[in-house]
This record gives sequence, structure tokens and C-alpha cells, in this order.
Amino acid sequence: MKFLFSLAILLSLSNLGINNTYRSISSTIEKQDSKSIPKFKSESLINQVDEKRRQVVLSNDPVDNNKIDLENKKKKCYKEKYSGQTKLCGKPSISRQELSKIAKDIYALSKTTTESFSLSDSLMMTFYVFNYFAHIGHFYLAPQDINILIKNFEKLTQETLDQEIKDLIKEIDYLQFGKEHGQYFVRIFAKNKEKGLVLNINQELEDVPEVKEISHIRIKDQATIFFKQYLNNFQQKLNIQYVKTKKVLGVYSINEDYLQNYKSYFEDKKYPITPLSLKFNGIDLFVSTNTIIKDVKLSLGKGLCTPGMTTEDGKPIPSIIIDANSGISDLLVSIKSSLDI
Repeated sequence: MKFLFSLAILLSLSNLGINNTYRSISSTIEKQDSKSIPKFKSESLINQVDEKRRQVVLSNDPVDNNKIDLENKKKKCYKEKYSGQTKLCGKPSISRQELSKIAKDIYALSKTTTESFSLSDSLMMTFYVFNYFAHIGHFYLAPQDINILIKNFEKLTQETLDQEIKDLIKEIDYLQFGKEHGQYFVRIFAKNKEKGLVLNINQELEDVPEVKEISHIRIKDQATIFFKQYLNNFQQKLNIQYVKTKKVLGVYSINEDYLQNYKSYFEDKKYPITPLSLKFNGIDLFVSTNTIIKDVKLSLGKGLCTPGMTTEDGKPIPSIIIDANSGISDLLVSIKSSLDI
């Protein structure tokens, strides 16, 4: 189901005027496994779309070959205020080779999701899809197009999306994708500028007596998630160091199976696709404690997606680790945890 949701997202790209992107991805995926993955005709879905409000606005003049001028126009477009419709600033900045790799990555991801850690895997899939979106180029994704993603999902799966997730998505005003300071990102704009968005976690930490549970995550208006997906020897060492580093007086609650398998996962390259590093800005983690403090608000710092990690006998392992710290001092209050949900 989660894989079909990703397909629904990619399928919607054809409705956004990026037909070649969808056709290249869907063609590659169908070649991967024609039996397990149904074939979809983009034309049937395109006919259901109101083309007047689905037009993609290109900011550059196609006959202008001056690269500097085009880049300036793209930057100007991207700094302009959101106009209420999906807008692509410039041409899609993605090659056929990259499209092929995305298709293979999504197919590989579809084989790693489990029912044991459904929320963790769903978040992992979402982060990867957002990362791929950011690779396409600088653009805004309007709320009506987000709604079309949901409709495509329900059409493809013939199932209704969980109402709690629908309610959360309804609180998104629009999404902004692109590349900033050398990093791909998604920026989330909430309808409620003060409240933002709330995602309930409710994960109990039985191995930490001081902490009752990870309660929920609050996504502030204009919260940003940065993505980094490459793995050389240096980055591999950084990932291993990230997992094992503990903060003084901080809560360290990593799944035991994760701790026993993550080194071989990286060193022996057991990952089906390259792990994804995350950096959060404007997202808070709320923790309920068994102390006199009761509730603590922490700011999400970094995260790591490790799809397909299992024990030697094939037992699934949570696919995401996150850390969060207080705004006063990392040494005073901090938490690093796998999402075992």
C-alpha cells in the first residue's frame, strides 16, 4: 500500500505537466516486476483533472540560451510569493539516468516496508519521496494537487486513506521543494500559522523509566526538512558515529536489534538503496515523563533512514532514528530514539 502511495505521487507528476518524468519512472518500474506491480495509464487520470487549474507555470523563456539569465529568472521566480497554484520555476532539473535510479529506488523501498513498524516505514517512504521531488527542481505544490495525490492513492489501492492522515494533510497549505545551500529540501506551509501540524506518535519507552512516552510531533509553519543521500566511506563513518553517539544526561533509546546490526548494515552494504540523512528545522518533539517536569518539548535535530535493515534471521528492524534536543543545552535534555512503531 505504501508503495502504491508513492506511485500515486509520481503518477500525479504527469498531471502537473511533467509527463516524461512519469512515463520514464513508470516504464522502468513495470520492467522491474510486471506481475506484482499493476500497469497504470496516465491518460485516464489526466482526463479527470481540471486542466485550467492544473497548468504549470514556467518562469523561463525557452528561446533564451543565456544560462546566467535563466538562473536569475529561476531565482526570481522562487522568491516570488506563492500564487495559489502549482508552479515550476524553470525546467525540471533531472536526467533520464536519475529518473531510472528513482524508479529502481522506489521499487526497492516497496520490498522493505513491513506491518511491524508501519508508521516508521510510512515516514521513511514519505521522506524518500519528498527527497525525489526536490530533485525534480524548484517548485510549489498547491493544496488542490495534494488532494489529487490522495484521490490517486485511493483510486490505485481501492482503499480509503486513514482519516487521521487525511485530517493532517488538510492542514497543509502548500509544499515548497528545491535545493538550498547545496541541499535538497521540502518546506511545509501550514494553514494554521500558529498551531502548525500535529502528528501523534504515542510510543512508550519501556527501557527508560524517566520517560513515559514520545507523545507527538508538531510541525511549525514553514518547517523545513533537508535531505542528503550519498554514501562514501566518510559519510558511512559519520552514520555509524551518529547512531552510537550518546549525550550526557540524555535519553538513548535505540532498538536492540538495530544496535546489533547497524554496523554490518553499513560496512557490508546490506542496504537496498542508499540511506537517507535528514536535518530538521522547525519541528518539535513532545515527550511525556514520569518526573516532576511532566511534559518536555524538544526540537528535532537530525534523522537517519535505513531501509531494509533486518536481523540475521530476517526479523524487521525500525527504519528511522531521530534525535531531539532542548533549546537551552544539548547536555541538559536530549533524546535519540528509533521509531519502533
